[in-house]
Amino acid sequence: MGWLKLNIYAKLLSLFLLLSLLPLIILGWVSYRNAQQSLKQTIGYELEELARLTMEMVDRQLDDYLQDIQVWSELEVIQDVLTDDVDGRINASLINFKKSNPSYQQLSCLNQRGEIVAASEPRLMGEVKAKTEWFKQTLAGQTYMSKLTMLENGKPVINLAAPIWAIGNRKRVIGVLYATFDWEYIYPRLESIRIEKTVKRQLKGAHIMIIDRAGLVIFAPQWERRALDDILKPALFPEGIPGADSQSQSGYTIQLDEHNQLSLLGYAHSTSHGNYPGTDWTTLALQNVEQAFAPVFRLRSLMSISLVILALISILTAHLFAKQLTIPIKSLTQAARHIARSTKGTGAGFSERIQVKTTDEIGKLADAFNFMSSELSLAKGELEEKNQKLKDYAHNLEDKVKQRTVELERAAEEIRESDEKFRKITTSAQDAILMMDNDGNISNWNEAAEKIFGYSSEEVLGKELHNFLAPKRFYQTHIAAFGKFKITGQGLVVGKTLELTAVKKDGTEFPIELSLSAVKLKGKWNAIGIVRDIIERKRKEEEIKRNAEMLQQANQELKNTQAQLVQSAKLASIGQLAAGVSHELNNPLGGILGYSQFILEMAKKAGLENLTP
Repeated sequence: MGWLKLNIYAKLLSLFLLLSLLPLIILGWVSYRNAQQSLKQTIGYELEELARLTMEMVDRQLDDYLQDIQVWSELEVIQDVLTDDVDGRINASLINFKKSNPSYQQLSCLNQRGEIVAASEPRLMGEVKAKTEWFKQTLAGQTYMSKLTMLENGKPVINLAAPIWAIGNRKRVIGVLYATFDWEYIYPRLESIRIEKTVKRQLKGAHIMIIDRAGLVIFAPQWERRALDDILKPALFPEGIPGADSQSQSGYTIQLDEHNQLSLLGYAHSTSHGNYPGTDWTTLALQNVEQAFAPVFRLRSLMSISLVILALISILTAHLFAKQLTIPIKSLTQAARHIARSTKGTGAGFSERIQVKTTDEIGKLADAFNFMSSELSLAKGELEEKNQKLKDYAHNLEDKVKQRTVELERAAEEIRESDEKFRKITTSAQDAILMMDNDGNISNWNEAAEKIFGYSSEEVLGKELHNFLAPKRFYQTHIAAFGKFKITGQGLVVGKTLELTAVKKDGTEFPIELSLSAVKLKGKWNAIGIVRDIIERKRKEEEIKRNAEMLQQANQELKNTQAQLVQSAKLASIGQLAAGVSHELNNPLGGILGYSQFILEMAKKAGLENLTP
């Protein structure tokens, strides 16, 4: 908005400056960034190379010392460790080794029991190192190299150890050769590398540091050691160890150094090779950013001064150009204001003309303005007529809006009454009234539903119905049927009353009677269900069924008893008949028997004894 409020002179002046200076600013910035990046890359490579060469020298030197120990451990005289150096040959050799190699603080030879049997320092004789980790590791056949440690006299040292193999048997370790290397002997070589490389590569103010994974200083220049309060002190890099997260062995970066100043750092990590295990050290070559980018900063200052001079020249040129261009425009503006003041709403000013004697675009604009005045004078009458028509139309429209508003208010009242009726019905209903939207979520849940299922409306509204109310074993069946219902509003249970099984909040399954219907709201199918708890009805039906079964069983028992009674009656009648028949037969038989007895007696009297009946 500030740009729109400027006059044409200010806009032309700003535009001219923008078009003239912006390309120069962009070009200068790109050139500066490219020069900075190029210088960063060049110096970064140099610092990385310096760090890499230093780290290689350190690794090579430590490897040489480790190899010296291994070579000495294989000398024939060292085999006297088997006899605990009774003749002192090993002891004399160790003293000579130390004299010829002053970088070693002490040398000692241990037997298999961990006892020092020979040493360059007599005070060490007889000490036992069997429980130390380095002795156990070396006795197992592995070479050993410790981290940088401090002796009691303040000397930083590295301890080395090599196994002493039995001659002709590389599987048997007969002792351990142990040495302590004075780390300060390597300082002059590190300083010479730094001086040589920084002078050769013009790395002004660069220095070398070696730190371990914990950030402790392993090496620093003499002035830096004093600043860091001696060796083995934390260098305190605020952003962590440079290159700690890098996969490469070397590289460069820009970050805060040990003095919390921005520096360009080249780094290189120690590597292992052969029997040399390597260290967890990182060599850093550091140069302060102010010193590293000094040429680029000078270029930036020169570009800034040049840009200020070009800006002054551009402002002067733009002023002259804008002034010549805005004079005719001012004349046109004054004439237009005169026309506006002279009309005073009557339209008389439209007859006046603007006089601008130019043939350029401004002159053409004046002609167009004069033509516009004539056309406006003709259009004024038409506009007044149309304004009257618009007023009449607006009046009619206002009446229609009022009428439509009344209708909408009446419809809204009817909707509110309908909602209130529905709410009262669902609230007072004894059956659960549920409503499910087209996504399968619960959209209505009355008080009866809360009592039947145990869920409050806050717990279920907006959540999937099937996941709450249907037993898990029927879930997939419900989901499959719901897919068709969403599209068509139809289903196997829509428009029917069915008895189903539902689940309460506490997990209890119970029988329900469900009447389901479909309704379309806003073009989507919704389902309304009326649910009745039929536990009591089912219980009564079961009781009636049991009573019916008992009645049926009693009736059957009654029938069986009746059959038994009929059978008993029949048997009694047969008994009575048999008794009667027996009585009737006994009377004649008795007569016959008596008559037979009489005949027999008569026969005996007649001498007929052998007569038989």
